[in-house]
Amino acid sequence: MIRSRHIFLPVLALCLVACTKEESREAGGLVKHTITAGIEGATKVQIVADPAHENKAKVLWSAGEVVDVWVGETAYEFTGQNASAALSTTFEGTAPANLGTWVLVYPQGASTGKSGNVITATLPAVQTAVAGGFDPAAAIVAGRGTGATVTCKHLYSGIRFKTGRRGVTAVTLKGNNGEKIAGTFSFSFSAGIPEVAGEGTEEEITLTAPDGSTFNPDSWYYILSLPCTFTDGVTLTSYAGSQIGTVSSTKSFSRGIIREVASLANAMTWKTAIYYGSQNTFCTTVGKEVEIDVTPKMIGENWQRTLTRAPYGTPKSAKKLWGSATCTLSGTTLTVSSSSEGSSLIAIKDSKGTILWSFLIWVKNEMSETTINGNKFLPPLGDNCYFQWGRKDPLLSDAMQLGNGFHGLENSIQYPSHFIKGAASAWDWFCTGSTINQDPTLWGGDSGRKTVWDPCPQGYRVPSEAEITSEPVSFYTSANGFPELGLLARNESDGDDLSVVFDYNHRSYWTRHVYGENASGLVINYNEGEPDDVDFEGFVRDQGLPLRCVKE
Repeated sequence: MIRSRHIFLPVLALCLVACTKEESREAGGLVKHTITAGIEGATKVQIVADPAHENKAKVLWSAGEVVDVWVGETAYEFTGQNASAALSTTFEGTAPANLGTWVLVYPQGASTGKSGNVITATLPAVQTAVAGGFDPAAAIVAGRGTGATVTCKHLYSGIRFKTGRRGVTAVTLKGNNGEKIAGTFSFSFSAGIPEVAGEGTEEEITLTAPDGSTFNPDSWYYILSLPCTFTDGVTLTSYAGSQIGTVSSTKSFSRGIIREVASLANAMTWKTAIYYGSQNTFCTTVGKEVEIDVTPKMIGENWQRTLTRAPYGTPKSAKKLWGSATCTLSGTTLTVSSSSEGSSLIAIKDSKGTILWSFLIWVKNEMSETTINGNKFLPPLGDNCYFQWGRKDPLLSDAMQLGNGFHGLENSIQYPSHFIKGAASAWDWFCTGSTINQDPTLWGGDSGRKTVWDPCPQGYRVPSEAEITSEPVSFYTSANGFPELGLLARNESDGDDLSVVFDYNHRSYWTRHVYGENASGLVINYNEGEPDDVDFEGFVRDQGLPLRCVKE
């Protein structure tokens, strides 16, 4: 939502002009003129990055700057003479001896034509901005002078913003009702001051990072538009290879006002995520160190994430959440080792102690694979590890519980060792309320694509139904990697406490597929301790099942 705090009103600058004719005449009857502009306010405004100085406009005219001075239907080039402008600015140029009523347009070349009182100018659709200034071509100023007096006005409006997130390479601005926001437009002086007569030709403005790479999330930037009224508001969209976020105002965006969006990250719909590390699970042996590069990365797959925003930041510390492993963080390198077999969950945190990401470290001296239907499978990821469908981190049977408040995915990152309770209407940790907000792609779904939420080590993924079945029923025994690990669930009749339910007639393991509201689990039915049948059933997604990973 566009905020109205920190409003910038266009500055009206009264320029007192003394035009003196030089002794020498130029070819064609032109005379050299010196225009000295006295400043009340500012001739050209720099909106500074420091909010404490928002109303302290600066004069930016300097030596070499060029303006158009229109006399009749002809534009004449005038050049700035001052090395640094203070309370006056001087331009020199040649024009007819009798200037009469004339018009000044900055920058030179912005104006493309004049007919009577109507002048056309062009605001670029692609701009470059830095904190404290604009591309000169986007800061259009115009005024009409008769004799020694001219009144100048700024012919643009816009938004100042911070990206608030890393990796943003471009930001676009457009009107919600399709109004033209840039390009060639017209203005006139029929009322004595410039009045915009046309709405331009371009529907969208693009602002690229000034240094050609990415925006600094802590710096202010500015994006300019024509000074028209967007009756249905405006929308900003940020990109990092693909669309990653939007912020929109449904209120009228008025002519000639620059409004602040304090942080796009705080107002955007989150449509992708920052992640850390090349995988979520690392397999190693006793005493061997694992080094993990935790430099933040952008997913860039344009996944729709409308319920939450991911935490992001610079990793500053590491902590073991459970298990026997030890860990240290040096810069962006996380080092983990363990002196005994077993599983450990390691988290990295920012300077405020917020968990940014977490990793399962699985230590076994022998990682024996099992072949099922021609595919190689790892054993279950830990003897006491359970996964809610779609989550990247395992849970222990004594995990603390966390309520779902429409922030399931965010909570799964910041509270990786907590069981997230699904609402009764959806029974899904990812969302509450309607099941239309469920996400069937967290573990790849039918596409089979490995995602950043996949809990398997590099080179492995969550299996499909076809990959984990089709062997003879007698194959699905503990000896072949299908031990009875039970099912982690809430027991509503027992104070809603978590408990591992053991049904010795069934053994269940997740697949990556879904069955409507529920997710698909392999179910091995037993009769008198022997495998009797293999099938797939739908389990509610907040239940915890063990998981086996198939080789890609």
